[in-house]
Amino acid sequence: METIEFRGKHIDFQHFSGTVIDQRKHETVTVSSEVDPLRGVNVGGMHIPGEKITSEVNSHHDIWLRLDSGIEKSISLTNIDLKLRTGQSVTFITATNRATQKTVNCGVFNHNADQYKIIRYPAQINDNLKVHHIRFWGIILTIFIWTATLIITSSVWIAAIFTLIYIFTLCIPKIQRVRKRNKQIEEILDTYISNVRALKAYITS
Repeated sequence: METIEFRGKHIDFQHFSGTVIDQRKHETVTVSSEVDPLRGVNVGGMHIPGEKITSEVNSHHDIWLRLDSGIEKSISLTNIDLKLRTGQSVTFITATNRATQKTVNCGVFNHNADQYKIIRYPAQINDNLKVHHIRFWGIILTIFIWTATLIITSSVWIAAIFTLIYIFTLCIPKIQRVRKRNKQIEEILDTYISNVRALKAYITS
């Protein structure tokens, strides 16, 4: 197990190996609608707004593994193009936020095919586990500073100066720290992948 720590937050990287004993792929379709005035029609001098209908298709992959301990475990992936055959030996790499106990799949190594498939990139792991990521409120605060300064001073230049001061003193250092944390996650995953690859001869023998 590998662990990274940042301001009291601990993220544990682990892995588990097993043999694919069954799998199933299916799709779900989500349909939603919203009022769209541009699609409306005029009836008797009145404008009746129309509806905009959108659909989203998600692919799901349910996998059953028999772990090395003999226990069977199910894994569900969404919108991940993972190619597996029953009987193949695989190792999943996971990351867990120790405080919240939330776990995400980072990637899977297929020992028979000698291939590693990324499930989540470092930035996604960072964001999903809330290690150190760019928050939505930071963007809102930037907009608020710009708007408030513009209203108070009625000067675009002054508003721009105050906003730039905020960005350079707080936002940019924050972005740099987030990138550093993502790089740290990437380095741990690279090490883990190398170690998992070394297990190939043992697992497939």
